[in-house]
Amino acid sequence: ALAEVIEPGGEALFYIYRKKGPLREFTDDHLRSILSALPPAEAWERLRPLTKLGQALAELKAELEVPEAIPELGIQAGRYDLQRFIYWHMAKLFWNPAYSFEENLHVNFDWYHPRYAHRHTEAEIRQWCGEAGLRIEHVDAQESGFTVRAVKQPDTP
Repeated sequence: ALAEVIEPGGEALFYIYRKKGPLREFTDDHLRSILSALPPAEAWERLRPLTKLGQALAELKAELEVPEAIPELGIQAGRYDLQRFIYWHMAKLFWNPAYSFEENLHVNFDWYHPRYAHRHTEAEIRQWCGEAGLRIEHVDAQESGFTVRAVKQPDTP
């Protein structure tokens, strides 16, 4: 639909959440199915323990060495901060010490309370752009998602 309103030569700039490994996807879907059905104030309160866990893990300042990649779970070998490892691979226990507790809670609420949160792969994005007549100029692939800049191609006869 976006491509239909862009003139040939016009640009589309967008961000799409990345599909995570199966443990994180399961947890996200499970928590969202419970929390999105609640009134916002109740969901906010129910996310306090999750946010406190993220804080407690971050305050440990512990590191984990994954000795070998586990592709079936989307886990690469390497050294991880324990809180970030759990954040990226198991549950969005967001914590940033530069934010207040309520600001951290808000980030977790913003992820888990909305009913819908679609996540995709880079291959899916490339396919959609090709089908929509968008030529991808740049993809910034990050652990959280993809920032894309694409140009609408002229209609071909």
